[in-house]
Amino acid sequence: MLDGYGREIRYLRVSVTDKCNLACVYCKPRPVKQLRHEDMLSIEQLVEVVRAFRGLGVDKVRVTGGEPLLRHGVVAFVEQVAALGCQTVMTTNATRLKEFAKPLKAAGLARINVSLDTVDADVYRDVTKGDIADALEGIRAAEEEGFSLRVNAVLQKGVNEDIMPLLEFAEDVGAQLRFIELMPFRSTTGYFSDRFLPSSDIIEKYGMKRLFGEGVAEYYTFDGHTVGFISPLGNKFCDYCERMRLTGTGMVLPCLHSGLRFDVRPYLGDEEKLSAFLAECIKAKPRSHLIEEGELQSEDMGSIGG
Repeated sequence: MLDGYGREIRYLRVSVTDKCNLACVYCKPRPVKQLRHEDMLSIEQLVEVVRAFRGLGVDKVRVTGGEPLLRHGVVAFVEQVAALGCQTVMTTNATRLKEFAKPLKAAGLARINVSLDTVDADVYRDVTKGDIADALEGIRAAEEEGFSLRVNAVLQKGVNEDIMPLLEFAEDVGAQLRFIELMPFRSTTGYFSDRFLPSSDIIEKYGMKRLFGEGVAEYYTFDGHTVGFISPLGNKFCDYCERMRLTGTGMVLPCLHSGLRFDVRPYLGDEEKLSAFLAECIKAKPRSHLIEEGELQSEDMGSIGG
């Protein structure tokens, strides 16, 4: 289905939980209200919404959180979404992949994106308050299961200006490395000011040459290496954004950085009304974000879904 600006919407990101076992400062930088069980859509309700989006042309679903592997029933969710004919992928911090890699593979998960900003144990602990050993073991488990892997790292001063350790690790596990520009949210403007590192700085530092673009990412090469960059500020890609978001509480967000949100709950249980409602949500997708004009998202990234 086309949105109001002629973009074909084919990609849905589904946050199955707000819970996370890490505490990345740019994601959920402050104590936030813990949601109750009854605040969250059930697995069956989430599948119902995905099925309706599938009928409108969505054919790729990314399972996110919080940390999605903390959600009870997530493997069943993956299995049911994959059975709808959607390419089903997941973004995870990998800390629970050692346990879940095998059942996720059996459920039909096609690819895993791992959020990993550094392979330095001390820096990792500073950024996430977690133990990097858990993440590395999880990544190795996914590699053993034959998953297609991506490592997504948020570019940050003082964390990963030296990209080589992360790049060498990604190559060692057969993963594609992509750097994502740090994005400002209202609750993280201080951290953003201190840590923002443009993709262009890294591209220039390593003398990289552009190879090609794929979706929201641009890929570059240097010294036989290939690295991707997702640059929502430096290389704004709103004109060809094809995604919608669904939170675990049942809110549809047409744009990560817009205040627009629509509640699916009144339409659950009525396939026709739900489909018509989601079509209107797609039509309401804004032309672009307005970060450069100072319009920032009031919710934290971790509450919306990574």
